[in-house]
Amino acid sequence: MTDTSLNDDVDRDSLEPLLGTAQDGGVADLDALFAGVSKQIATAEKKPAFRLKSQASSTRRMLGVLGFLMVVGLTLVTGPRADLADYPPHLLAMYLGSFAVLVLGSITMALRPLHRPALEGWRRWAFPILCVVATFGLVLIPGVHDHVAMRPGEAGGLLSHATPCATYGFALGLPIYALLRLLDRGDSLGRLHAACAAGLAGNVVLELHCPVGGSSHLLAGHAMVLVVYVGGMMLIEWALRMRPSK
Repeated sequence: MTDTSLNDDVDRDSLEPLLGTAQDGGVADLDALFAGVSKQIATAEKKPAFRLKSQASSTRRMLGVLGFLMVVGLTLVTGPRADLADYPPHLLAMYLGSFAVLVLGSITMALRPLHRPALEGWRRWAFPILCVVATFGLVLIPGVHDHVAMRPGEAGGLLSHATPCATYGFALGLPIYALLRLLDRGDSLGRLHAACAAGLAGNVVLELHCPVGGSSHLLAGHAMVLVVYVGGMMLIEWALRMRPSK
């Protein structure tokens, strides 16, 4: 079975009434069962997202990457940082390249085929946590932002210059999260990794947009975007798993 044949839009719970006659040892009405399933498939095919969800995993992942590149391109066109030309090319390539690898990994995990074995236990959280640790490491690498002329101390208090960046980065990550959820076929793991990709995308956008340097600003205004996305989605995932089953 290829993963292109899977369709999570057809609610599995809704098949139970159709199979009810066979659960107690009776004989199922196969014609009614076929008609019911066909009706649900036809309903799912009418949904705008069906064509996207029905694409191969490689195609969906490519669309996710294109969405990320569009957000980055929009930032470069509408609001590039004033000192971008002064950013040493090798440092910019290293910094953004590292984030690009993490974004690609998050998109790959977010759109993981449903026929693959489910990740359980610590494996569910491993990659998002790795991304958070890597982001903090990249922010704190000595020398990467030494070229920045404007320092947080010259831009007022930490809250005053970190909050606009955190808000901007979070907002620019939302389209990435929405797109990945639109492409996802329903695996709950996709929510967490889509949030991770959104937070990483927010950091990339901020690096291309924000001219403020200093570790305190980069931690509170940039890296915190990823922490909010990943931490918030982990809480949601935990709450859903702790919810009493019906």
